[in-house]
Amino acid sequence: MEFRRKLGGRLSVIVENKNGTAVGYVCDGKLVESWLVGPLAPGSVQPVGRNGDMLTGTFSGTAVTGVVTVQGKARPFTALPVGGGT
Repeated sequence: MEFRRKLGGRLSVIVENKNGTAVGYVCDGKLVESWLVGPLAPGSVQPVGRNGDMLTGTFSGTAVTGVVTVQGKARPFTALPVGGGT
């Protein structure tokens, strides 16, 4: 299932379960772009990317809530499901 959230301005966060691995993507369409990959455990996601980028969050089945840190700036988010995927 894919979860998305737009964070102030143009920054978007996407978190998805890809065969038991957490995959995250953060971008603003211009200067910020980061792919994150990491563990997906019951109730939590912790994908990381290059240059210290990371996402830590909890997964309830209906939302992913946490903090994404990209280019040294931490931003809280709550991402909601998109579409009808499982």
